[in-house]
Amino acid sequence: MKRAVLAAAIALCGCADKSIEVFQSECDKGETKSCFDLGDHYERGINVDRDYVKAAALYERACDLNYYEACAKAARLYAFDLTPAFNRTKAETLVKKACDHNVPQGCGQLSEIYIDGSPIINIEKNETKAFELAMKSCDQNDAFGCYILGVIKFDKNATTERNAEAIKIYAKAANLFKKNCEKGYGIDCFLTNRYYLSKGADQNDEKSLLYASKACEAQIGWGCENAAAMYAFGLGVKKDKEKEGFYLEKSCYFGVSAMCLRLADNYAEGFGGFDKNIPKAIELHNKGCELGCVYCCSHLGDLYAKGDEGLKPDEIKAKEFYQKANDIFESECSLGYASSCN
Repeated sequence: MKRAVLAAAIALCGCADKSIEVFQSECDKGETKSCFDLGDHYERGINVDRDYVKAAALYERACDLNYYEACAKAARLYAFDLTPAFNRTKAETLVKKACDHNVPQGCGQLSEIYIDGSPIINIEKNETKAFELAMKSCDQNDAFGCYILGVIKFDKNATTERNAEAIKIYAKAANLFKKNCEKGYGIDCFLTNRYYLSKGADQNDEKSLLYASKACEAQIGWGCENAAAMYAFGLGVKKDKEKEGFYLEKSCYFGVSAMCLRLADNYAEGFGGFDKNIPKAIELHNKGCELGCVYCCSHLGDLYAKGDEGLKPDEIKAKEFYQKANDIFESECSLGYASSCN
């Protein structure tokens, strides 16, 4: 425990390398708080490169050692798709464990699950339970719980008084999101961005773009996607094709595979005001294919099959990428997705 206190002191003094080394050493010895703190460093990029995969693994290790706040932290990273593959089973299992041990952030996330129910953790749809958990977590200043409480309360057909109450709750959520964003939590920057786009909220394009950009800087791909959309449609800013492309590419490389496909197709065909650029299309399709985007793989197969602008037809590479696409379809089909079976 003394070493853990020393680690915290080193972190405060700004001795970056020693801080990380001490946290890692203590975590390796089973010091749960050090695992949690090291995960927090990786999530926020404090004295170390931001790494959501490492953060999730460290949080989960602390959770396994019964540090329940870490369960909620890990669940959030899985739920927001900040690890190589979305893992809904892990996300929901960890959320329930956190809430079962009265962690507000866990109960805030669990409240959303109760809105639709979940066969993964045997929860049936229960709007009353969703409301109770959201209220409980919001009372304890959990930002996401407040946001879900606002969602539950807001109704376009409700009385003005009731919606005024919902708007106040939205505002509380936004203030909490903003505080967390300023501390370096990228997910909260994205949720602030989403707040400024929400019905019943203080809709504001300028602030929405600000927080979308902050989320993107924190490697949240959806934040980049939203920033790209604002530059594409001129929401709060002048339309800017170059900046749209910049944020779309960031979104792709931060894990939003659909944006890899969209931008790659634009470059492959010269659509949407983008100059035709086959090497760039191949680069982006490759990234999307790595992320499991089936159409990125198949479109890459098309490019190699026909050849284009200096790209020689390559039957072997075309078959390789068609096979990757087929493997993804088969995997999705086995999970019951009928369109993939087709």
